[in-house]
Amino acid sequence: LVETLSYFKGSHQVKAGIDFNYIDHQVQELPLNFGGRYTFASLPVVPGVTDTPLSSIQALALGLPAAYVQGYGESSVPYKYKDVSLFLQDDWRVGRNLTLKLGVRYQKQFWPAMSFDVAGVGTYGFPSDGDNVAPRVGFAWDPWGDKKTSLHGAYGRFFDNHITGIVGIVGAINGSANGVRTLVLRFPAAVTAW
Repeated sequence: LVETLSYFKGSHQVKAGIDFNYIDHQVQELPLNFGGRYTFASLPVVPGVTDTPLSSIQALALGLPAAYVQGYGESSVPYKYKDVSLFLQDDWRVGRNLTLKLGVRYQKQFWPAMSFDVAGVGTYGFPSDGDNVAPRVGFAWDPWGDKKTSLHGAYGRFFDNHITGIVGIVGAINGSANGVRTLVLRFPAAVTAW
């Protein structure tokens, strides 16, 4: 839902607006290497194989992967998300060659209630805040009033949204919603998988 209203009176041009988003992701999927993936990287000296460090190409030629990764479980997770933005701006023509632009914007993201248990760290929730009030001020000035030179300046505070996919990604990779698990084998255990 997006709506902008404009009001003109005398030397003022006032605009106000709202932008509301409701996202209902039925499926959020990640490529979690369900088919398996080998990574070849430089390796240190491998006793019994080589007496010098190996480059990644040499490791590939010898069949010595640095790591093997494979995901298991259901990779899709549904989630719902909302955000709202509001703004008010006044373009005020102070004189025939000076316009001031005064405004304020507010935005908020509404995340679903969730918490995470991390071994060794504890339980924490998804961070949120409600103080995203962003004032803005600017000017446009024609110093000689001849419409040949124009100076502009502005200052403001700006906020950006967190990526909305974070909710789905976290739900997919932490395994709590869908049983996803990831097997990671590092060298030398990755050689057995190879």
